Order: sequence, then structure tokens, then C-alpha cells
Amino acid sequence: MAYDLIARSLVSEHCFDRYGPKFCDRYVNKTDVFEPHNTWSCDGENPQIAFRTCRKSCGYCNFSVVQYTLDNALQACRVQPVAEEKEDGD
Repeated sequence: MAYDLIARSLVSEHCFDRYGPKFCDRYVNKTDVFEPHNTWSCDGENPQIAFRTCRKSCGYCNFSVVQYTLDNALQACRVQPVAEEKEDGD
């Protein structure tokens, strides 16, 4: 069985929000107490948290938005180098 079919099956089977609709609605609409810092939202700085907490509401189960392919999975697993920040005075 091809990776793409397996991924589709797994995503479909495990497509749910771990938290309730009220929480996920605030998460999706960025209206929670942690905003406007954009850290706790579907497209914020922590996509892994969005995936775990509000997977369905954030659109991770929508195959027209997220392309679950082997190439994309391999690319996502590659460690990206972190840009070094310059210190003031250097």
C-alpha cells in the first residue's frame, strides 16, 4: 500500500479535536487569553500544539489543504538550521 493511502487512512481515522468546541473555536479564531501574540492558534508559532489539540478544527484533516505525501513527510522531518541571532554591540 502506498504511503499516501496509508496517511489518508490514518488521518481520517484519527480526525478529532482533543478539546471541546468552545476551546477550539477560540483557538481557531485567535480569541483566547494568550493572544494577540499568535503563539496559540492554528497558524501560530506552535503548529504541533494545534495538531494535537484542535486537529479537526484547524484543518489538518482537510486533504485539499494539507497534502499528506511521502515527500512532504520527509521534508517536514528534516532539521532546519536555526539562524543565529546577532547580539547587540557586535
